[in-house]
Formats: sequence, structure tokens, C-alpha cells
Amino acid sequence: IKLDSKDEIRHYIEISFFHGIRPDFDKAIMYGEKALKLCDLEEGMNEEKLRLYANMIQYHALQGLLDECQPFITRGEKLFAHSQFPLNN
Repeated sequence: IKLDSKDEIRHYIEISFFHGIRPDFDKAIMYGEKALKLCDLEEGMNEEKLRLYANMIQYHALQGLLDECQPFITRGEKLFAHSQFPLNN
């Protein structure tokens, strides 16, 4: 059985989250990156992207890799600002 692309993204998000709790941050980051790559190919996965950005920031920070957090913070801020636009109207 082949998952559709959105379900595959959600599957990788859940695997990433599992490894973040376990913790195996290298695997959590690996699956998070896979999910992000697939998210970039899909329209309208903003909530999933925001969740992934937050998780990736956390996983990198817990490993002491603070410099690795900044790209996710920047992307997350842009996406969050964009997602709030309709609320301001």
C-alpha cells in the first residue's frame, strides 16, 4: 500500500516526534527533514511545516546545536506571520 503524499508527510512527522521523545535526536532530525522536503512539494501544509520547524528547533537545541536553529526560526516566523494575515482583516 502506497500512502498519498500528505499521509506520507504526516507519517514522517510522527516518526520524527517518536524519536524526539525517545530520544534519538539524530533520527528525529532525519525524519523531520524528510517530512519538510515532502512538505515543500505540497500546497497548504502550513500547520505541518510550523510544527516541524518548532520540533526541529527543539531537537537541534537539545543537542546544543543552536546555530542550526536559526534557519528554522526564520522560516517559522515568515510562515507564522503569513498565516496570521487573514486574522488581521
